Parts: sequence; C-alpha cells; structure tokens
Amino acid sequence: MIERLNRGVVVVALAGCWALGPLPLHAADVDFTNEHGIKIASEDENTFLRLGARLHVDAGSFDDDVTPLSDDVIARRARVHLSGRYHNDWRFALDYDFGEVDGFKNAWLRYSGFRRTHITFGNQVAPFSLEESTSSNNIMFLERSLMTAFSPGFLVGLSARAWGDKWSLTAGVFGDELDDRQRRKGDGTSVAGRLTFNPVRSGRGHLVHLGIAAEFRDLSDGIVRFRARPETFVTSTKLVDTGTIRDAEDLMTLGLEFAWRYQRLSVQGEYAMTTVSRKAGPDTDFSGGYVSAGFFLTDHRRGYRRSSGSFGRFAGGKTNAWQIAARYSTIDLNDQDIDGGKESNITVGLNWFINRNFALKLNYVDIDASPNRKGIDESPSVVQLRFQVAY
Repeated sequence: MIERLNRGVVVVALAGCWALGPLPLHAADVDFTNEHGIKIASEDENTFLRLGARLHVDAGSFDDDVTPLSDDVIARRARVHLSGRYHNDWRFALDYDFGEVDGFKNAWLRYSGFRRTHITFGNQVAPFSLEESTSSNNIMFLERSLMTAFSPGFLVGLSARAWGDKWSLTAGVFGDELDDRQRRKGDGTSVAGRLTFNPVRSGRGHLVHLGIAAEFRDLSDGIVRFRARPETFVTSTKLVDTGTIRDAEDLMTLGLEFAWRYQRLSVQGEYAMTTVSRKAGPDTDFSGGYVSAGFFLTDHRRGYRRSSGSFGRFAGGKTNAWQIAARYSTIDLNDQDIDGGKESNITVGLNWFINRNFALKLNYVDIDASPNRKGIDESPSVVQLRFQVAY
C-alpha cells in the first residue's frame, strides 16, 4: 500500500504543479474549507486548484453458509483528488486511489465554455445508471447494487453532456479503462448514452426522475465476463460468476431508471439487461435490478443535480443527518449454456452524516444465492460498518 500511496501522491503533486503554472503566486489565495478541501484560487476565482481526499474504512462480519467468507477491516477507498478550473472554460480532475482497488479513477480534461454543455476527454464514468452517476460518498448504502455488474464504470473516452431545466443527455465513445481493469473483462470500443428527465421538480423537495441508458460494445478480444460481489468489498469472493465467455463478439446493454423524492423520503429503482452476441453459441441474456427507499429521520433530504441527473450530498442542513434505508436487489447470470448463478439480496441500513465531511454507515445484507456459480444454494449474511471522510 505504501508503494501505491507514493505513486499516487507523486502523480497528483506533479499534476498540481503543472496546473499552477499559469497562476501567478501574488494573485493566488489559499484557503481550506469543509466544502472544497484545500483551494488555491486567483483573485476573481475564475482560475483555481483544489486538493481533496476521501477515505472509506469498512469492517465486516459474516455469517457464512457454504462458501467460506472471512471477516476483515479494509480501506475500501483511500483517494487523493486534484481538480481545477482555468479561466472558467477549462476544467480537469485527477483521482488516484490506493485503497482496496488501487489505480486512477477520474483523469479527464473538460471544456465547459458552451452554455449548459460539457465536453470531456479522459478516464471517466461512462454514462450508464443512476447509481453509477452518483458519487460513492452519496449513495445510500455501502455498496452499489448487484446490477452494477452490467455497468461499464470507468472508461477512457470522449463524451458530451447537455442539460436543460428538466433534462440531461450524455453520450460518448469509449475504449478501455485507464488501468485496464474493465469490470466486465472485455476489451473493446463502446458507444454509450444516457437520457434523464424530470417531469416533476419543485423547490419544496418534490422530484420525479426518469432515465434510460444504452451501451453497445464491440469486444475486440472476443471475451467478456460478468460477476458480482455480495454487495460488500470486505470479501473478494463472488457467489455469482459467468466465468470467461470466450466466443463473444459484442454486447448490448439497456438500462431503465426511476426515482421519486418527496421531502425526507426517496425511492429509486433500476433494471438492466445485457445481450451477448456469440460466434459459435447462441446469444445469451443476463439481467438485474433493484428497488430501494430511504427516509431521513431529521429535517434533511437527498440533494439532486439536474446537470448530471444524479443525487448529491444531503440538503436541508449541514450537520447531524440521520437516514434509514432498505433495498432489494437481484441478478440472473444463467442463460443458455452459461450457469453463472442467481442472487437476491435484502439490505437494511442506518446512516449518520455527522456533517458534510464525516459519516458512519451501518448495513446488514441478507444474501440468497439460489443457486450460486457452482449450482449450490446458500444464504450467508454480513454486517458491515463504514467510517467515511470526504473533502
């Protein structure tokens, strides 16, 4: 981990020195805030450099069944973040994570000189899924749902985003991930897009979100693989796993989104289905989805960003926000001659956002793999706790 930390810090520091080049020191204002971490800005603040970080420390205890699952404490994320803006029109972001899944995350350059339009090049979250578009700091549970197995996640590419008062549209062309750790283990080229619409959005906390996303990926090396951890990173074990599908030509994934927020209450759900076209065997279809609900016990609500069609930090106050949440998620990786297993999870959670920067999150996940990737039914469970810091 020390080696990964040194690498990440050096890269981020070098990027910071490069970004500060055009900014005269006599015109710079250095500040530290809970909202923005360390910020170095010009007098008019049209040009700035921001240094932040996030730390997610997870502890988990399993009640395993058939497959052995070990208790552990991990640094789920330990990320250094550098971002900046140059003369209002240019922005950049660079993240390096030396936690459980180390490597670069955001590493992009963006032009934002057009009204309500962003053009972004680099390693970025490909436009697919409401959960994926919401920061890990702001999701209701420790982990995203089982359906994440179908989302492309981070990919290098060129994308454009435009938005209005009640809609957003993001589309782009993408290759592989910068660190070559594609979630689905399928090298290739993707065309992906996501459209969101808010038929209802009021200043009183009432919101309706609808979304649709699609991705077509040409698989250059002819392989793809889908698998999912049981909504915890305390273990690296996957109870459902297709194994490597070696005769794959391409895949097509469609996702549907819905969310409703009324003051303290929020409900959201998604469904995704992917079809893998194969050279020798028949096409295979896999699917998954979830529905979740959260309720703030205090006078707070989930924030929403219309420009990206995603949820942000909690709103309605800056301290002591208490939230309860529940989710049902499912994934089916069985089709034709592929027996990857089926899994359904029920998660209940309690979140305490101490302030905008510190949080404690507690989850209980009841897991039902019927059958797992080996064709055996099992029902383990896990209790997990997260200490979260984000600047």
